[in-house]
Amino acid sequence: MKKKFDFSAEMNDAESIKATQKNEYLEEEKRLLKVNVKELANLNDNVHKMSINLENLVISQNFTS
Repeated sequence: MKKKFDFSAEMNDAESIKATQKNEYLEEEKRLLKVNVKELANLNDNVHKMSINLENLVISQNFTS
């Protein structure tokens, strides 16, 4: 009688590859999210500076009129 081949080692290898690919995807997603957070923070700073400059411009126009 033939012995059955044990596929558990091959299955474990396949599962570890899947896990690694998913981890790589998640790491890349995490990195991109960090980049997005930095960009949004920079945009927020720029909007804040622009609002202050606009407010100062409006105030200066009111004094000169």
